[in-house]
Amino acid sequence: MPHILIVDDEPFQRMLIRETLSNNPQYTFSEAEDGVQAVARARHERPDLVLLDVMMPHMNGFQVCRALKTDPELRTIPIILVTALDKIEDRVNGLDAGADDFVNKPFEEEELQTRVRDILSRARTVPG
Repeated sequence: MPHILIVDDEPFQRMLIRETLSNNPQYTFSEAEDGVQAVARARHERPDLVLLDVMMPHMNGFQVCRALKTDPELRTIPIILVTALDKIEDRVNGLDAGADDFVNKPFEEEELQTRVRDILSRARTVPG
């Protein structure tokens, strides 16, 4: 069963993402409300995917990406940035930090469901 770590400092956004993805009964979820908590949970839980906001207190999403992607134990975990940032330089910064994909807020439910399904599908077919 794929486990997804949802990271956002806004409780409503975490709930919205969880509800959007609950159409797949095989997904399990955990949540973090800031970047520091996200890194700690990722180390402890080893999720199959991280859905990560960028603008958060303590440690932003780009910093979390870098922390996860430089950790030999965690670097293969796919990361989708789910953010209101929509400038090309924000996307470039996210990709440079190690993000695998980008979804803009407010997101379309079908787009998020499809991107999550595709990333998880690719992750299962890549030898690791």
